[in-house]
Amino acid sequence: MSKRLAELLQNVGAQVKRLRTDVEEVQHRLDQAVQLLRELKLQAVPSEQPAKALEQQKEEYRKRYLTRSIDELEFSARVRNGLLNNTKIKTIGDLLQLTEHDVKIIPALGKKSWREIEQALAQHGLKLQKGNKESPYW
Repeated sequence: MSKRLAELLQNVGAQVKRLRTDVEEVQHRLDQAVQLLRELKLQAVPSEQPAKALEQQKEEYRKRYLTRSIDELEFSARVRNGLLNNTKIKTIGDLLQLTEHDVKIIPALGKKSWREIEQALAQHGLKLQKGNKESPYW
């Protein structure tokens, strides 16, 4: 019986050794996978951050301009007075609600004035809406 017991113990020892080797191999592969995921995450984060940062900058830029007076666009007296006297437009945000059609039909403002408005907005990365729908700013 002792011989049989010795053989069994030897077999158990060999199996334990194989299991340890298998566990070490699995642990090694898991470590490699974790490292790979970390590297991929590090590579992905920088490409996501600028996109988010850019969107935040755009939104802050829009908010910053929407509440500013149209006087900050430094229009000529004719355009400024035409907007202030013939419409309810007081802020750049109000102006951005207009369509090209709206601007073209404002009394006392002609083609030159319309171009001046477009150019002043374009200098700040802004533009009028497209279309013929009349705005509520009359």
